[in-house]
Amino acid sequence: MSVLLKRRVGMSLISQGGAVCRATWPSGILMLYPDSLVLGTLFKSFRLHYKDIDHVTPRLGGAEVVHHGPGVPEYGMVYGFGLCRRLKDTIQRHGLELRIQSRS
Repeated sequence: MSVLLKRRVGMSLISQGGAVCRATWPSGILMLYPDSLVLGTLFKSFRLHYKDIDHVTPRLGGAEVVHHGPGVPEYGMVYGFGLCRRLKDTIQRHGLELRIQSRS
């Protein structure tokens, strides 16, 4: 399966019990595939299929991933300069089933 977007990011993945995975830039990675989004570090990675992602919300300096994916920490935040613009462009270019929610 081909990678549509690969970006070095900072990220925080947090469950109700606390931080599960935290990485500062450039040790985190975000990858978009035709059917899923992968958030990873050197030691752990999590795959979210687009059907399990409710939406991606732009935040200052990054994006929040709102999802209901099994086995993935409930709260996901990724940080990176120009990340939201790259996500939007890739989603539109490839017609991915991933929704970017407007800032509220």
